[in-house]
Amino acid sequence: MTLAAVRDLREHRAVASEDELADLETDVLAGFVLARASAGLVDSTIRNDINHLELIRDWFGRPLWEMQPADVDTNFGKVLRDACPSTRAGRAAALVCDRAFWRAGPLQRAAPHGRYGPHQAHPEGGERVSSLSARSPG
Repeated sequence: MTLAAVRDLREHRAVASEDELADLETDVLAGFVLARASAGLVDSTIRNDINHLELIRDWFGRPLWEMQPADVDTNFGKVLRDACPSTRAGRAAALVCDRAFWRAGPLQRAAPHGRYGPHQAHPEGGERVSSLSARSPG
C-alpha cells in the first residue's frame, strides 16, 4: 500500500464570469422545472413556484444558492412582513422545494467554487426556511 498526496482541485478553477453564472442559473431553473414536472405537478403549480423564486432572486440580487438563513429571515421578517399569509407560505414552500432540489441531485457539484449555500444547515439546527411557513405573522 502506498500513500499519495491529494490536493484540492477547486483552487485551480478560474472564477466564473457573470455570463457563466447566468447560464448556470438558467440551467438550474430549467432542471428545477423538469424535476417538478416529472414528479407530476401541474403547470400552474410549477409556474407559481418559479414566480416566487424569481421574486426572491430579484430582491436578493444574487443567485439563490448564495442565500443564507439570515437573508431568508430578512426577506420574510422585513420585506414580506405585511404580505398576506398565503404569499409568505408560497414563498417559503418554493424556497423549501428549491433547497430540496439542490440537496437531491448532482447540482451540488455544479455550483461555482465555494458557493454551497442552499444546503447549509441553520446554526440552530435544521433548515431555517422550513420553519418559516408555519410562523405566524407579527
